[in-house]
Amino acid sequence: MNAYAGYYLDEKKLKSSSSGGVASAIAEAIIDRGGIVYGAVYSEDFHSVLYGYAEKKNELWKFKGSKYVYVNKYVMKDGDKILVYKDVISEIKKERIVLFTGLGCDIAYLEKLVRKEAVDARKLFTIELMCDGVTDEIVQREFVLDIEKKYRTKVIDFNIRYKEEGWVPAYIYARFENGKEYKQLLSSSEYGFASLNYKKKACYECQFKGENHQGDIIAADFWGCRAGMKEYNQNGVSLILIQSDKGNILLNYLDREQFYLRKTDAQYALFCNPRYFTAHDRYEKWDLFDSIIRKKGLHKAVKVCAELSVPDRFTGVESNELVLWGTGRCFNQYVAMIKEMCSISLVVDSDEKKWGKELECGFICQSPNILKGKEDIFVLIMIENVSSAFQVANKLLDMKIGKFDHISNWLFYADMFEKV
Repeated sequence: MNAYAGYYLDEKKLKSSSSGGVASAIAEAIIDRGGIVYGAVYSEDFHSVLYGYAEKKNELWKFKGSKYVYVNKYVMKDGDKILVYKDVISEIKKERIVLFTGLGCDIAYLEKLVRKEAVDARKLFTIELMCDGVTDEIVQREFVLDIEKKYRTKVIDFNIRYKEEGWVPAYIYARFENGKEYKQLLSSSEYGFASLNYKKKACYECQFKGENHQGDIIAADFWGCRAGMKEYNQNGVSLILIQSDKGNILLNYLDREQFYLRKTDAQYALFCNPRYFTAHDRYEKWDLFDSIIRKKGLHKAVKVCAELSVPDRFTGVESNELVLWGTGRCFNQYVAMIKEMCSISLVVDSDEKKWGKELECGFICQSPNILKGKEDIFVLIMIENVSSAFQVANKLLDMKIGKFDHISNWLFYADMFEKV
Protein backbone atom coordinates (compact mmCIF):
# COMPACT_ATOMS: atom_id res chain seq x y z
CA MET A 1 0.00 0.00 0.00
CA ASN A 2 1.23 3.50 -0.86
CA ALA A 3 0.82 6.16 1.79
CA TYR A 4 1.15 9.93 1.50
CA ALA A 5 1.06 12.90 3.82
CA GLY A 6 -0.40 16.18 2.62
CA TYR A 7 -1.99 19.50 3.45
CA TYR A 8 -3.38 22.65 1.89
CA LEU A 9 -0.71 25.26 1.26
CA ASP A 10 -3.35 27.96 1.74
CA GLU A 11 -3.33 28.56 5.50
CA LYS A 12 -6.97 29.66 5.64
CA LYS A 13 -8.15 26.51 3.87
CA LEU A 14 -5.90 24.37 6.05
CA LYS A 15 -7.18 25.85 9.31
CA SER A 16 -10.79 25.33 8.24
CA SER A 17 -10.10 21.63 7.59
CA SER A 18 -10.06 18.97 10.31
CA SER A 19 -6.61 17.70 9.38
CA GLY A 20 -4.80 18.54 6.13
CA GLY A 21 -7.82 19.01 3.87
CA VAL A 22 -7.19 16.28 1.30
CA ALA A 23 -10.91 15.43 0.87
CA SER A 24 -11.70 19.08 0.12
CA ALA A 25 -8.76 19.42 -2.27
CA ILE A 26 -9.87 16.36 -4.25
CA ALA A 27 -13.47 17.62 -4.20
CA GLU A 28 -12.31 20.87 -5.82
CA ALA A 29 -10.58 18.87 -8.54
CA ILE A 30 -13.72 16.80 -9.20
CA ILE A 31 -15.83 19.96 -9.57
CA ASP A 32 -13.22 21.45 -11.92
CA ARG A 33 -13.90 18.43 -14.12
CA GLY A 34 -17.67 18.97 -14.11
CA GLY A 35 -18.38 16.41 -11.43
CA ILE A 36 -20.62 16.28 -8.37
CA VAL A 37 -19.46 15.69 -4.78
CA TYR A 38 -21.34 14.04 -1.89
CA GLY A 39 -20.42 14.29 1.79
CA ALA A 40 -21.77 14.74 5.31
CA VAL A 41 -23.37 18.07 6.31
CA TYR A 42 -25.17 19.40 9.37
CA SER A 43 -28.91 19.92 9.25
CA GLU A 44 -30.08 23.56 9.25
CA ASP A 45 -30.67 23.46 13.02
CA PHE A 46 -27.41 21.54 13.70
CA HIS A 47 -29.37 18.86 15.55
CA SER A 48 -28.37 16.07 13.17
CA VAL A 49 -26.17 15.15 10.18
CA LEU A 50 -27.23 14.02 6.72
CA TYR A 51 -25.68 13.83 3.27
CA GLY A 52 -25.34 16.85 1.04
CA TYR A 53 -24.01 17.46 -2.45
CA ALA A 54 -22.02 20.18 -4.18
CA GLU A 55 -21.61 21.11 -7.84
CA LYS A 56 -19.75 24.39 -7.28
CA LYS A 57 -16.60 25.10 -5.28
CA ASN A 58 -18.36 27.72 -3.17
CA GLU A 59 -20.68 24.97 -1.91
CA LEU A 60 -17.89 22.81 -0.50
CA TRP A 61 -17.70 24.73 2.79
CA LYS A 62 -20.65 22.75 4.18
CA PHE A 63 -18.58 19.53 4.11
CA LYS A 64 -15.78 21.09 6.19
CA GLY A 65 -15.07 19.72 9.66
CA SER A 66 -15.39 16.27 11.19
CA LYS A 67 -18.79 14.94 12.18
CA TYR A 68 -18.57 12.49 15.07
CA VAL A 69 -22.24 11.61 14.86
CA TYR A 70 -24.32 9.12 12.82
CA VAL A 71 -25.05 10.40 9.30
CA ASN A 72 -28.62 9.97 8.04
CA LYS A 73 -28.61 8.28 4.65
CA TYR A 74 -30.62 10.78 2.68
CA VAL A 75 -29.95 13.97 0.76
CA MET A 76 -32.25 16.96 0.21
CA LYS A 77 -32.59 17.74 -3.49
CA ASP A 78 -35.07 20.22 -4.95
CA GLY A 79 -37.01 20.05 -1.69
CA ASP A 80 -37.30 16.27 -1.73
CA LYS A 81 -35.73 13.82 0.69
CA ILE A 82 -33.93 11.17 -1.39
CA LEU A 83 -31.94 8.11 -0.34
CA VAL A 84 -28.38 9.25 -0.98
CA TYR A 85 -27.31 5.97 -2.62
CA LYS A 86 -30.08 6.20 -5.21
CA ASP A 87 -29.20 9.79 -5.96
CA VAL A 88 -25.55 8.90 -6.46
CA ILE A 89 -26.51 6.12 -8.86
CA SER A 90 -28.80 8.47 -10.81
CA GLU A 91 -25.84 10.85 -11.29
CA ILE A 92 -23.58 7.99 -12.35
CA LYS A 93 -26.13 7.02 -15.00
CA LYS A 94 -25.81 10.54 -16.41
CA GLU A 95 -22.13 9.66 -17.00
CA ARG A 96 -20.99 12.36 -14.60
CA ILE A 97 -17.88 12.10 -12.48
CA VAL A 98 -19.09 11.44 -8.94
CA LEU A 99 -17.09 11.68 -5.73
CA PHE A 100 -18.66 10.06 -2.67
CA THR A 101 -16.97 10.75 0.66
CA GLY A 102 -18.14 8.71 3.63
CA LEU A 103 -17.41 5.93 6.09
CA GLY A 104 -16.50 2.39 5.09
CA CYS A 105 -19.98 1.04 5.84
CA ASP A 106 -21.66 3.66 3.65
CA ILE A 107 -19.27 3.08 0.74
CA ALA A 108 -19.77 -0.68 1.03
CA TYR A 109 -23.55 -0.29 0.75
CA LEU A 110 -23.21 2.08 -2.20
CA GLU A 111 -20.94 -0.38 -4.01
CA LYS A 112 -23.42 -3.17 -3.31
CA LEU A 113 -26.25 -1.20 -4.95
CA VAL A 114 -24.02 -0.30 -7.90
CA ARG A 115 -23.33 -3.98 -8.50
CA LYS A 116 -26.98 -4.91 -8.01
CA GLU A 117 -28.13 -2.41 -10.63
CA ALA A 118 -25.22 -3.28 -12.93
CA VAL A 119 -24.27 0.39 -13.26
CA ASP A 120 -21.12 1.39 -15.14
CA ALA A 121 -19.24 2.92 -12.20
CA ARG A 122 -15.99 3.83 -13.93
CA LYS A 123 -16.62 7.50 -13.08
CA LEU A 124 -17.50 6.84 -9.44
CA PHE A 125 -14.72 7.67 -6.99
CA THR A 126 -14.83 7.15 -3.24
CA ILE A 127 -12.94 8.59 -0.28
CA GLU A 128 -13.28 6.59 2.91
CA LEU A 129 -12.82 8.55 6.11
CA MET A 130 -10.88 6.64 8.77
CA CYS A 131 -13.53 5.91 11.36
CA ASP A 132 -13.31 5.77 15.14
CA GLY A 133 -17.00 4.89 15.44
CA VAL A 134 -19.88 7.39 15.48
CA THR A 135 -22.09 8.45 18.35
CA ASP A 136 -25.88 8.60 18.29
CA GLU A 137 -27.47 11.77 16.89
CA ILE A 138 -29.19 12.31 20.25
CA VAL A 139 -25.78 13.50 21.53
CA GLN A 140 -25.58 16.16 18.82
CA ARG A 141 -29.16 17.31 19.41
CA GLU A 142 -28.89 17.39 23.20
CA PHE A 143 -25.58 19.26 23.16
CA VAL A 144 -26.78 21.95 20.73
CA LEU A 145 -30.05 22.42 22.61
CA ASP A 146 -28.13 22.74 25.86
CA ILE A 147 -25.80 25.51 24.68
CA GLU A 148 -28.70 27.27 22.93
CA LYS A 149 -30.56 27.30 26.22
CA LYS A 150 -27.50 28.63 28.02
CA TYR A 151 -26.88 31.42 25.51
CA ARG A 152 -30.59 32.06 24.85
CA THR A 153 -30.14 32.13 21.10
CA LYS A 154 -29.83 29.80 18.09
CA VAL A 155 -26.64 28.17 16.82
CA ILE A 156 -25.72 29.31 13.29
CA ASP A 157 -22.32 27.63 13.00
CA PHE A 158 -20.88 24.52 14.67
CA ASN A 159 -17.51 22.75 14.49
CA ILE A 160 -16.42 19.72 16.51
CA ARG A 161 -12.76 20.01 15.49
CA TYR A 162 -12.10 23.76 15.63
CA LYS A 163 -8.43 24.74 15.35
CA GLU A 164 -8.11 27.31 18.11
CA GLU A 165 -4.37 26.77 18.62
CA GLY A 166 -3.47 24.66 15.60
CA TRP A 167 -4.15 21.04 14.70
CA VAL A 168 -4.35 20.01 18.35
CA PRO A 169 -5.90 20.19 20.81
CA ALA A 170 -9.36 20.08 19.24
CA TYR A 171 -12.03 22.53 20.39
CA ILE A 172 -15.79 22.57 20.02
CA TYR A 173 -16.86 25.87 18.48
CA ALA A 174 -20.33 27.34 18.08
CA ARG A 175 -21.44 30.75 16.84
CA PHE A 176 -24.88 32.14 17.71
CA GLU A 177 -27.40 34.46 16.11
CA ASN A 178 -26.66 37.13 18.72
CA GLY A 179 -22.99 37.19 17.72
CA LYS A 180 -21.70 35.35 20.79
CA GLU A 181 -19.30 32.40 20.53
CA TYR A 182 -18.82 29.18 22.48
CA LYS A 183 -15.46 27.38 22.71
CA GLN A 184 -14.48 24.38 24.80
CA LEU A 185 -11.82 21.69 24.64
CA LEU A 186 -13.46 18.66 23.06
CA SER A 187 -11.66 16.27 25.41
CA SER A 188 -13.08 17.97 28.53
CA SER A 189 -16.63 18.39 27.21
CA GLU A 190 -19.74 16.29 27.60
CA TYR A 191 -19.78 15.86 23.83
CA GLY A 192 -16.22 14.55 23.97
CA PHE A 193 -17.10 12.04 26.70
CA ALA A 194 -20.12 10.80 24.76
CA SER A 195 -18.37 10.56 21.38
CA LEU A 196 -15.57 8.53 22.98
CA ASN A 197 -17.73 6.14 25.00
CA TYR A 198 -21.22 6.06 23.48
CA LYS A 199 -20.86 4.81 19.92
CA LYS A 200 -23.46 3.08 17.77
CA LYS A 201 -23.60 -0.62 18.65
CA ALA A 202 -22.58 -1.72 15.16
CA CYS A 203 -19.40 0.37 15.40
CA TYR A 204 -17.97 -1.91 18.09
CA GLU A 205 -18.15 -4.80 15.61
CA CYS A 206 -17.15 -2.89 12.48
CA GLN A 207 -16.38 -5.19 9.54
CA PHE A 208 -14.58 -2.54 7.52
CA LYS A 209 -11.14 -2.67 9.08
CA GLY A 210 -7.77 -4.04 8.00
CA GLU A 211 -7.96 -5.51 4.52
CA ASN A 212 -11.71 -4.83 4.26
CA HIS A 213 -11.57 -1.04 3.85
CA GLN A 214 -13.81 0.14 1.01
CA GLY A 215 -12.67 3.48 -0.43
CA ASP A 216 -10.42 4.18 -3.40
CA ILE A 217 -8.58 6.41 -0.94
CA ILE A 218 -8.59 6.35 2.84
CA ALA A 219 -8.24 9.82 4.38
CA ALA A 220 -7.28 10.30 8.02
CA ASP A 221 -5.40 12.49 10.45
CA PHE A 222 -1.71 11.60 10.29
CA TRP A 223 -1.41 11.29 14.06
CA GLY A 224 2.12 9.95 13.90
CA CYS A 225 3.35 13.05 12.10
CA ARG A 226 5.34 15.25 14.47
CA ALA A 227 7.59 18.28 14.48
CA GLY A 228 10.89 17.54 12.78
CA MET A 229 9.38 15.36 10.06
CA LYS A 230 9.35 16.83 6.55
CA GLU A 231 5.63 16.06 6.28
CA TYR A 232 4.70 18.02 9.41
CA ASN A 233 2.54 21.13 9.58
CA GLN A 234 1.35 22.43 12.96
CA ASN A 235 -2.06 23.24 11.48
CA GLY A 236 -2.82 19.72 10.32
CA VAL A 237 -1.65 16.86 8.11
CA SER A 238 -3.77 14.37 6.18
CA LEU A 239 -2.79 10.74 5.86
CA ILE A 240 -3.71 9.43 2.41
CA LEU A 241 -3.77 5.68 1.79
CA ILE A 242 -4.16 4.49 -1.81
CA GLN A 243 -6.50 1.51 -2.11
CA SER A 244 -7.05 1.17 -5.88
CA ASP A 245 -6.12 2.41 -9.35
CA LYS A 246 -8.88 4.98 -8.99
CA GLY A 247 -7.14 6.15 -5.84
CA ASN A 248 -4.04 6.91 -7.89
CA ILE A 249 -6.20 8.87 -10.34
CA LEU A 250 -7.58 10.97 -7.49
CA LEU A 251 -4.07 11.56 -6.19
CA ASN A 252 -3.00 12.82 -9.62
CA TYR A 253 -6.00 15.17 -9.68
CA LEU A 254 -4.51 17.15 -6.77
CA ASP A 255 -3.16 20.56 -7.72
CA ARG A 256 0.39 20.43 -6.42
CA GLU A 257 0.61 24.21 -6.48
CA GLN A 258 -2.22 24.28 -3.96
CA PHE A 259 -1.63 21.08 -2.01
CA TYR A 260 1.60 19.76 -0.49
CA LEU A 261 2.04 16.02 -1.01
CA ARG A 262 4.81 13.73 0.12
CA LYS A 263 5.13 9.95 0.17
CA THR A 264 5.48 8.56 3.67
CA ASP A 265 6.18 5.27 5.43
CA ALA A 266 2.93 3.26 5.29
CA GLN A 267 3.93 0.88 8.08
CA TYR A 268 4.72 3.72 10.46
CA ALA A 269 1.58 5.66 9.48
CA LEU A 270 -0.67 2.67 10.16
CA PHE A 271 1.09 1.91 13.43
CA CYS A 272 0.15 5.43 14.55
CA ASN A 273 -3.45 5.05 13.35
CA PRO A 274 -4.73 1.88 15.06
CA ARG A 275 -8.34 2.42 13.93
CA TYR A 276 -7.22 1.21 10.51
CA PHE A 277 -7.05 -2.28 12.01
CA THR A 278 -9.53 -2.47 14.88
CA ALA A 279 -12.71 -0.96 16.28
CA HIS A 280 -13.12 0.40 19.79
CA ASP A 281 -13.94 -1.95 22.63
CA ARG A 282 -17.49 -1.48 23.83
CA TYR A 283 -17.84 0.92 26.77
CA GLU A 284 -18.67 -1.14 29.87
CA LYS A 285 -21.35 1.37 30.94
CA TRP A 286 -22.90 1.68 27.46
CA ASP A 287 -26.32 0.35 28.43
CA LEU A 288 -26.51 2.62 31.47
CA PHE A 289 -25.47 5.66 29.43
CA ASP A 290 -28.02 4.80 26.72
CA SER A 291 -30.82 4.47 29.25
CA ILE A 292 -30.04 7.75 31.01
CA ILE A 293 -29.48 9.91 27.94
CA ARG A 294 -32.83 8.86 26.48
CA LYS A 295 -34.70 9.49 29.71
CA LYS A 296 -32.85 12.39 31.35
CA GLY A 297 -30.53 13.88 28.72
CA LEU A 298 -26.84 14.16 27.90
CA HIS A 299 -25.75 16.13 30.96
CA LYS A 300 -27.19 13.59 33.40
CA ALA A 301 -25.81 10.60 31.45
CA VAL A 302 -22.28 12.01 31.44
CA LYS A 303 -22.47 13.06 35.08
CA VAL A 304 -23.58 9.63 36.31
CA CYS A 305 -21.22 7.56 34.15
CA ALA A 306 -18.22 9.82 34.70
CA GLU A 307 -18.75 9.77 38.46
CA LEU A 308 -18.86 5.97 38.41
CA SER A 309 -15.48 5.99 36.63
CA VAL A 310 -13.87 8.42 39.10
CA PRO A 311 -12.79 5.84 41.69
CA ASP A 312 -10.85 3.83 39.07
CA ARG A 313 -8.97 6.92 37.93
CA PHE A 314 -8.03 8.13 41.39
CA THR A 315 -7.42 4.75 42.98
CA GLY A 316 -4.79 4.33 40.26
CA VAL A 317 -3.05 7.48 41.48
CA GLU A 318 -3.48 6.92 45.19
CA SER A 319 -2.21 3.33 45.20
CA ASN A 320 0.75 3.93 42.86
CA GLU A 321 3.64 6.32 42.41
CA LEU A 322 2.53 9.20 40.18
CA VAL A 323 4.81 9.97 37.24
CA LEU A 324 4.45 12.96 34.93
CA TRP A 325 5.79 12.48 31.38
CA GLY A 326 6.46 15.72 29.53
CA THR A 327 7.78 19.07 30.77
CA GLY A 328 6.55 21.54 28.16
CA ARG A 329 3.69 24.04 28.15
CA CYS A 330 1.11 21.51 29.30
CA PHE A 331 3.29 20.53 32.27
CA ASN A 332 3.87 24.14 33.29
CA GLN A 333 0.16 24.85 33.07
CA TYR A 334 -1.03 21.98 35.27
CA VAL A 335 1.80 20.84 37.56
CA ALA A 336 0.84 23.17 40.42
CA MET A 337 -2.77 21.95 40.28
CA ILE A 338 -1.68 18.32 40.28
CA LYS A 339 0.65 18.90 43.26
CA GLU A 340 -2.33 20.16 45.26
CA MET A 341 -4.30 17.00 44.46
CA CYS A 342 -1.64 14.27 44.50
CA SER A 343 1.92 13.44 45.47
CA ILE A 344 4.21 13.45 42.43
CA SER A 345 7.05 10.91 42.56
CA LEU A 346 8.88 11.41 39.26
CA VAL A 347 9.00 13.72 36.25
CA VAL A 348 10.40 12.43 32.96
CA ASP A 349 10.75 13.78 29.43
CA SER A 350 11.68 12.29 26.05
CA ASP A 351 14.13 15.14 25.37
CA GLU A 352 17.51 14.00 26.66
CA LYS A 353 18.72 17.62 26.79
CA LYS A 354 16.42 18.10 29.79
CA TRP A 355 17.64 15.06 31.74
CA GLY A 356 19.26 15.89 35.06
CA LYS A 357 18.12 19.51 35.02
CA GLU A 358 16.05 21.06 37.78
CA LEU A 359 12.66 22.39 36.68
CA GLU A 360 11.12 25.61 38.00
CA CYS A 361 8.69 23.58 40.10
CA GLY A 362 11.61 21.97 41.95
CA PHE A 363 11.60 18.53 40.32
CA ILE A 364 14.61 17.02 38.54
CA CYS A 365 13.76 15.89 35.01
CA GLN A 366 14.79 12.30 34.39
CA SER A 367 15.01 9.86 31.50
CA PRO A 368 11.94 7.71 30.80
CA ASN A 369 14.28 4.71 30.99
CA ILE A 370 14.05 5.01 34.77
CA LEU A 371 10.50 3.65 34.52
CA LYS A 372 11.59 0.28 33.11
CA GLY A 373 10.84 -2.53 35.50
CA LYS A 374 8.66 -0.39 37.76
CA GLU A 375 5.28 -1.93 38.54
CA ASP A 376 3.46 0.34 40.99
CA ILE A 377 3.36 3.52 38.91
CA PHE A 378 0.64 5.58 37.26
CA VAL A 379 1.79 7.87 34.42
CA LEU A 380 0.11 11.12 33.42
CA ILE A 381 1.03 12.13 29.85
CA MET A 382 1.58 15.90 30.02
CA ILE A 383 1.67 16.53 26.26
CA GLU A 384 -0.93 18.44 24.22
CA ASN A 385 0.15 17.25 20.78
CA VAL A 386 -1.90 14.13 20.01
CA SER A 387 0.72 12.44 17.84
CA SER A 388 3.45 12.96 20.46
CA ALA A 389 1.15 11.77 23.26
CA PHE A 390 0.30 8.70 21.21
CA GLN A 391 4.01 7.92 20.83
CA VAL A 392 4.46 8.14 24.60
CA ALA A 393 1.51 5.80 25.14
CA ASN A 394 3.11 3.26 22.81
CA LYS A 395 6.43 3.55 24.66
CA LEU A 396 4.65 2.90 27.95
CA LEU A 397 3.00 -0.20 26.53
CA ASP A 398 6.38 -1.38 25.24
CA MET A 399 7.66 -0.99 28.82
CA LYS A 400 4.75 -3.16 30.01
CA ILE A 401 3.26 -0.15 31.82
CA GLY A 402 -0.50 -0.21 31.40
CA LYS A 403 -1.60 2.30 34.02
CA PHE A 404 -1.55 5.73 32.38
CA ASP A 405 -3.84 8.51 31.22
CA HIS A 406 -3.68 11.74 29.23
CA ILE A 407 -3.85 14.90 31.31
CA SER A 408 -6.93 16.31 29.55
CA ASN A 409 -8.89 13.12 30.11
CA TRP A 410 -7.67 12.78 33.71
CA LEU A 411 -8.63 16.37 34.52
CA PHE A 412 -12.14 15.72 33.23
CA TYR A 413 -12.47 13.01 35.86
CA ALA A 414 -10.73 15.22 38.42
CA ASP A 415 -13.49 17.77 37.96
CA MET A 416 -16.08 15.04 38.46
CA PHE A 417 -14.17 13.83 41.52
CA GLU A 418 -14.50 17.24 43.18
CA LYS A 419 -18.27 17.11 42.61
CA VAL A 420 -18.77 13.64 44.09
